Amino acid sequence: MKGFEGRVAVVTGAARGIGKAIAIALAKEGVNVGVMARSEDALKEVVKEMESHGVKGAYAVADVSNLEQVQAAATKLKAELGLTDILINNAGVGKFAKLVDMDPADFKEIVDINVMGTFYVTHTILPQLIEKNAGDVIKSWRYRPKD
Repeated sequence: MKGFEGRVAVVTGAARGIGKAIAIALAKEGVNVGVMARSEDALKEVVKEMESHGVKGAYAVADVSNLEQVQAAATKLKAELGLTDILINNAGVGKFAKLVDMDPADFKEIVDINVMGTFYVTHTILPQLIEKNAGDVIKSWRYRPKD
């Protein structure tokens, strides 16, 4: 990732798993990283680990399926780190069942987080990339093999 030093990234779903790993990998490359998720205690630990690599880290607690929370989180991260260069939409849920067996509430949660959450975060952060006339938007997809 040569040339990423000093850039600013925002990673959603970064409290654990793939999102946490992405945030820490970016920090190791010199990227200042803002992390977003629903778990404040876990986010604080991620920021602490990122900052051990000599970068600035910031966190914002938000449920990506809630536009107002996403907007507040983006405002906080921008105030602490500056304009975003890289957005990684990693937040997501997976619930697996045959459609006929799936609870409609579970399906709605999947759509709200995986689809609307990605839209809300991208819609909110994109003006920062446009202002810089540069940047990257990435959607992290998970694959879970059949049990």
